[in-house]
Amino acid sequence: MKIDNGTQGHLIIAGVHNGLCGVSDGVLSFQPNIRTKKPESANGALLNGETIRISVWKSPDNPGFYLATFEALQ
Repeated sequence: MKIDNGTQGHLIIAGVHNGLCGVSDGVLSFQPNIRTKKPESANGALLNGETIRISVWKSPDNPGFYLATFEALQ
C-alpha cells in the first residue's frame, strides 16, 4: 500500500496565511498565522508564486487547521 503524505508548498492568502502548507491530492492544508480575515472567506491565493482559486473549510479532524481545494488560474 502506498501512502501519500504530500509535499510542502509556500502559500500566501492575504489576511490569513503566509508560509508553508501541505499539498496532497489537490487539497491544501494549513494553519492560519495571520488573523485579519476569516479563512473561509478567502477565494484566491498564491501557491509557490502561482495564482490559484481556493475554497476553504475548517478541518474536521485537526482543530486549528484548515483545508482548501484549489485550481490554477491561467
